[in-house]
Amino acid sequence: MAHKETELDKEVAALTANWVAVSKKEQPLEYNAWRGWRIREMRSFIEPDNFTVPTELPPTTVAGAQAYFDVVKKIRKCIGWRTQRSHLPKDPSAWMGELD
Repeated sequence: MAHKETELDKEVAALTANWVAVSKKEQPLEYNAWRGWRIREMRSFIEPDNFTVPTELPPTTVAGAQAYFDVVKKIRKCIGWRTQRSHLPKDPSAWMGELD
């Protein structure tokens, strides 16, 4: 039986419509930047061959990081990933080194 598309599924599809693929083989600089950022900031140690991300390089601002985190949270909710490992940091300003 097929999964019925929910409003959250539609929202995620709209939010990720313009995201780009970053390939380990084709774009090693961009890929390694994202891999390192995801390890440091998200505590995500997976190493796929490609990332589908909003831009070729990771966010450099708290707002950019929070926007990415918000979409990732929605994606994780869509796929039913609710384990402790699926949680993301709540205060990016602490780890991005910015002060209010």
